[in-house]
Amino acid sequence: MKINEYTKKDGNTYYKFQLMLGVDKKTGKKVRVRRSGFTSKKEAQDTAIQLLNDFNQGNYLDRDNQTYYDIYKLWFDTRYIHDVRESTANKTRQLFNNHILKSFGKKKIQNITPIECTEAVSEWSKTNKDINKMKNHASKVFDFAINNLIINANPMDRVQLPKIHAKKREVNFYTRDELQLFLECAKKEDNPIWFPLFRLLAFSGMRKGEALGLQWKKINFKDKTITIDQTLTLGLGNKIIVQDTKTTSGNRVISMDDTTLEILAIWRKRQLQDYLRVGINTNKPTQYVFTNYKNEFVNPSNVTNSINRILLNNGLRKITTHQLRHTHASLLFEAGLPIKDVQERLGHSSYEITMDVYTHIYNDRKDGTAQKFSKFVGF
Repeated sequence: MKINEYTKKDGNTYYKFQLMLGVDKKTGKKVRVRRSGFTSKKEAQDTAIQLLNDFNQGNYLDRDNQTYYDIYKLWFDTRYIHDVRESTANKTRQLFNNHILKSFGKKKIQNITPIECTEAVSEWSKTNKDINKMKNHASKVFDFAINNLIINANPMDRVQLPKIHAKKREVNFYTRDELQLFLECAKKEDNPIWFPLFRLLAFSGMRKGEALGLQWKKINFKDKTITIDQTLTLGLGNKIIVQDTKTTSGNRVISMDDTTLEILAIWRKRQLQDYLRVGINTNKPTQYVFTNYKNEFVNPSNVTNSINRILLNNGLRKITTHQLRHTHASLLFEAGLPIKDVQERLGHSSYEITMDVYTHIYNDRKDGTAQKFSKFVGF
């Protein structure tokens, strides 16, 4: 093998080589490779040796015919899926299927240019908020291709993110009176599961997945607490799974009010009786608090459909299950709780996250602090 030296228009010296790796066992054809753009002779030699080793071990990828999808699939199946939680892998796969692969999937990865990457990022930014996340994921596939000697440089490295004038975050929530009316309507539903579920969400600040992944053994009726350490979510193939909370801060113990605990106790008794009638024994510690008629996990989409139906049938203002969490935070501030306590109760990993979401609400509630103090002191 001979390493050739050449000079580009920029005046810098680079190195290149041509190499016959061997004969492809499947096609019977000789496999030759060409590589260029190396900044040193040693770098070119090391790459040639690596290519020979990969070919002899059956790990060689013909870069001339590899599409972006080919490399993405290899990266996702052999590397990424083993490094993240299943729910994260599922969301990432959806991100690629819905956006990134539509831009690059069928293109040969070695032919994708920085200009094409810039155009793709610009297009993604029109419909996606976290464009930086999308760019980083797309870039990981190019980096994987570099590590496997498919391409020499990452075209995404030269892309600058478009300046997006982000709208001020608006947090939707119910007032105390609106929440009371909503829960009264939920109580009238034919399916008895919805009232205790929505009551729990509104009075605990739990995420929907945390409530659906809650087991009876995690509710301490004596100490009036609930331990939150797992969440129901969607795994690969949108299969419903239960996994640990994402962060240590998400793993928490929260206090609960007497009324909500009483509602849950009534639901527990109702659950035992109703399922026993159809031959299902739910009298076990690992029993989930909320399940469907087969005593299986409740699909999160069914919760969304249920709250939408209640709102529509009763002419109530639009709200989501996650915004019941915002409602809980708003009422905590109204009750005078400091941000640090709200952060811990909601399971935020940092004070900054709580402030980022609830600054406006907190400031509105804080404006009445002086009046509350004066009224309490009495003079």
